[in-house]
Amino acid sequence: MQGISFVGMPYSGKSAVGKRVAHLVNWQFIDLDLYIKEREKASVGEINNGNKGGGLVNIEKGYVLAFPSFENRVMAPGGSMVFAEKAMERLKKETTVIYIATPLSILEERAARDNVAMRGIVGMDERGLAGVLLQRQPLYEKYADYTCVWPWKDADDLAARIVADLKLA
Repeated sequence: MQGISFVGMPYSGKSAVGKRVAHLVNWQFIDLDLYIKEREKASVGEINNGNKGGGLVNIEKGYVLAFPSFENRVMAPGGSMVFAEKAMERLKKETTVIYIATPLSILEERAARDNVAMRGIVGMDERGLAGVLLQRQPLYEKYADYTCVWPWKDADDLAARIVADLKLA
């Protein structure tokens, strides 16, 4: 069976929901940010801020294109993955792409509780969170096979809805 990949803004809940979906369907979960950190020996924030190795988007793209298989796997790539067309084409072909459309007010609330600089948000310095969302939203919508529209109670609630809607269990 093909896998699942989540797209959406930083702070949208891709990893939290992805972990829960993977647990519910007994599939492997891959947080691409952590996968990259293990292999590059640097966080995505350090990579983005230092432009190490050609930039974060190129590194993300390289790992997605090199990944052996997405079958029975749930992946949460970074929010900037939508700028990597070839990687997104592969995810679109081999996974059900789920867009978590979290409202800007919720994203801002979550960002206020975090160290945004360490998150490695491509375009954040130039555009701010609202500008990044405006730039990316059309791409998230373009690649999405399924869109989660606010509101949902929490990550468990949303994961259960996704599993039911996609008839995964």
